[in-house]
Amino acid sequence: TETIRGPPAAKCYDDDGAPTKAVQGFLKKNGASVDDLTIAVDPSAGKKDAGVEYVWLKRDVPATAAGPSLAAALQESVPKALANVSWKTMRWDQGEKHKSYPRPVRWVLSMHGETPLGLSLFGVTSGKTTVGARIGSEEPKLEVSSAESYADVLSSKGHVSFLVPTERRAEIRRIAEHVASTVGGRVPPTADTESLLDEVTGLVESPEGVSGEFDASFLALPRPVLEIVMKKHQRYFAVEKEDGSALLPSFVAIANQPCDPSACRTGYEKVLQARLEDALFYYEADRSTPIEEHNARLDGTVFHPRLGTLLDKCKRVQALVQPVGKLVGCSDEAIAQAEDASAYMSFDLASQVVMEFPTLAGTMASHYASAAG
Repeated sequence: TETIRGPPAAKCYDDDGAPTKAVQGFLKKNGASVDDLTIAVDPSAGKKDAGVEYVWLKRDVPATAAGPSLAAALQESVPKALANVSWKTMRWDQGEKHKSYPRPVRWVLSMHGETPLGLSLFGVTSGKTTVGARIGSEEPKLEVSSAESYADVLSSKGHVSFLVPTERRAEIRRIAEHVASTVGGRVPPTADTESLLDEVTGLVESPEGVSGEFDASFLALPRPVLEIVMKKHQRYFAVEKEDGSALLPSFVAIANQPCDPSACRTGYEKVLQARLEDALFYYEADRSTPIEEHNARLDGTVFHPRLGTLLDKCKRVQALVQPVGKLVGCSDEAIAQAEDASAYMSFDLASQVVMEFPTLAGTMASHYASAAG
C-alpha cells in the first residue's frame, strides 16, 4: 500500500460538507472516491504548516509484471550500444560478415555476480575467461569466478597493478616525480603535465618508470618546442630544474609492465634523438628565413573562401588599429606600435615548426621576433 497526501482539509469541503473542486481533482487523478479519504495532520510538516490537517488517501499498489532479468537486458542492450558508438576501427573477417572495432576482438569477459552473461559480440561469445598481459605474468589465461573478484584476479597474477584509473594516474604521477628527482630535477607542475598524465593513464595498465637523457645541445631549442616534441610524439614527461628555471637534458618515460631499464632507455633515447633532430632542423630553417618572407607566404593560405587569405586578414586587422585605438584613447605611439605588430601578427603560421606543431602558433612568433630584434 501507499499513502498520498492531498490538499489541506479546509479547502476540500464547502460549508455544506460537499467536496470542492480541489479534492475532486485529487480524487480523479488517483482514481479514488470521497469514502477513501481520511483527515490528519502531516507529522513531517515544518513549523509553518504544523497542525494543518490534510486529506490522505491510502490505496493498494497493484503488482507489476516482472521485467526481463538483468542478464537478458544486457544481452540485448550491450551489442546495440556498441554498434552505435562511432570511433576509428579496424575491420576483420568473422564468418559471413566483416566485424569492426578499434582492435580485432578475440575474447569477451562479461559477468553479473558469479553468472556469465553469454553476450554475443563481434562473433565471440563472452564467458568467464580473460587474457592478461603477455609479458611478466604467471599465466596468460585467467579464470574469473565473479565480477567482484575481477580486479583481485588481475592484480594477484601480476597482470594489472592499478585497475582503477584514478589510482593508476596517482601512481604514474608518483613514479614520474620520483624518477625526475633521481636526476636532480622535477616534473613541471603545468597544465600540459596534467593532460599528459591523463593520456598516459589511458595507455598503460601497470606503469613502470624509465629515465632517459638527450644531448644537451638540443637545449638550444625553445623550451616549448622541447616539451611538445616529448609530449606529442613520445608521451615523455619533461624534467626541469628544481627551481623551474630551465629544462634539464632528461625525460621520464612510462613503460607498460616491468622492463629492462637499460634496454628501454636506449630505445626511448634513440627515438627522441630523431624527433629532436627534426625539430632542430625546422627551427634553424625558420630562423634563417626573414620574418617578412614568412609573412609573405601567408598570401598562399586561404583564411576563408569569401574573405581571402591569412595575409588579407592581417591587413584588415591593421586597418582597424588606428580607428579603434583612437576610439579607446590610445596614444599615437601605442597605435603606431600596434599597427606594426598587427602586420606580422600571424607570420609564424607559415613557419615549419608551427606547421609541425600547430599548438605553438603565437609562441613561436614571440621567439622568432625576439631573435630578429
